[in-house]
Amino acid sequence: MFGVVKGPFRETFGNTEVVFKPTQNKAFYRRTNPDEEVKKWLFMKKGNIVIQPVEPLSVPKNVAKHLLIEFEEPIFIEPKVTGRFYLKFPIDIGVFASVNKKYRPFDVFTGGAPKYTLYGNPKTGVICRHHKTPVSLTKPTFEPMLEGIMSLKISNKDDECAEINKAVFCGYTMKMYYKGDLVTINATMDIVNQGLAQTGFVKQRIKGFNSGVELILASKLQRITPLYSMEEGF
Repeated sequence: MFGVVKGPFRETFGNTEVVFKPTQNKAFYRRTNPDEEVKKWLFMKKGNIVIQPVEPLSVPKNVAKHLLIEFEEPIFIEPKVTGRFYLKFPIDIGVFASVNKKYRPFDVFTGGAPKYTLYGNPKTGVICRHHKTPVSLTKPTFEPMLEGIMSLKISNKDDECAEINKAVFCGYTMKMYYKGDLVTINATMDIVNQGLAQTGFVKQRIKGFNSGVELILASKLQRITPLYSMEEGF
């Protein structure tokens, strides 16, 4: 479960086990999976330990800043038509020390084996975190702690029909919301013409859901555009 860790904690996130053992003003943290073991001591008096979903861009570190969602079933959409679909997307897990309303990460991991792919040609393309998902008209079942649900609104603004097989997003602009083990995000995709689509995320608080911590620093967000232009096919 996401949120503030209270007392001793042992939880499994896919293939990863996290153990937290507090004792007075200190605590022992251990994370293990088939390939790695991480151990850390924490000394805190007033702060809290918080576990939250974060952007799926941190494991391994600095490999990609984009997310490519591949559709198991292509979407065919007529000109000047808008439709809403539900997809599944990967999440990473962030462990934070919360002190004076400030969040400082001390561990980030994923419960599965992250996959990456290249969007575009080898010279100018971008490396993306890759996830293949079925397309649904209603909210689908998902693997807790590994996946979230994306609500994607697709608008075909072109005068021609369009067939869509994937969507690429700039992951640095993600804003996730969670309730229990359900993680959600809202996104848009505009088909401008047969050679261009623009994607982005909608930051709109969902009633009853908590706002996730954005792991990417604000200084980085200032240097990127909120929309991503897909010019190498969709």
